[in-house]
Amino acid sequence: MLTARQEVEAYGGQLIRYVQPGDTLHGLAFVHDLDIKKLAAWNGLKEADQIQVGQRIRLTEPIGFVYPKPPAVIVNRDQAQSNSNASTRDQSDAAVNEGNPPVAPSAEATQPKPTKIDPSNPIDPTWRWPLRGTLLERYRPAQGQQGIVVQSQRGQAIKAARGGRVVYSGDSLKGYGHLIIVKHDDRYLSAYAHTEKAQVREGQWVASNAVIAQVGLDNARRSALHFQIRLDGSPIDPISKLPRY
Repeated sequence: MLTARQEVEAYGGQLIRYVQPGDTLHGLAFVHDLDIKKLAAWNGLKEADQIQVGQRIRLTEPIGFVYPKPPAVIVNRDQAQSNSNASTRDQSDAAVNEGNPPVAPSAEATQPKPTKIDPSNPIDPTWRWPLRGTLLERYRPAQGQQGIVVQSQRGQAIKAARGGRVVYSGDSLKGYGHLIIVKHDDRYLSAYAHTEKAQVREGQWVASNAVIAQVGLDNARRSALHFQIRLDGSPIDPISKLPRY
């Protein structure tokens, strides 16, 4: 956690962090349990924006802050008319075919269409264990344990618990060793602390179950992975998402 006064200070009733080398917006959101969308909005930034050393970042909502409204949906009148005409034709066809036996679709029509992979919307929402090992610590937020700790052999492969984009890979956040954060969709992310030999970089898309790093030593000198799942910036119990094994 960030505790040094020179890093976080009170400023007009607001918490402010002056950006340090290695900081990213996603990393700051993670260490302060913040929703990245809100943190970006408070600072007039986009999630993907690069922040500069010495830059002042607000960590609390500004007084009187008004969230931007989502863009209005513009209706294309020509397209709306076309859709209306298509609906009318469908109703007419249904009326003509009423009482007639259904016609079996052709074999070509019943063939499944290939699924297009959209990296911004992973098609597989299934969670998987990032590695096999002994569950040393469970999720206990009241005791400061915001995830689970899985002990394994040092150097064992750590795999992505779901497909997504790597939004942080570094060691500038105190207490986490080398930390990797993967954003899975607009709400979920997973975090892998105390890793070694990272095999991914920030901005890279990774598939579910892809190797992202190896098990390193945690602050207690154990060969263990500290694993978290967060929903809208807040830690949740990973066991509630992971399958039994």
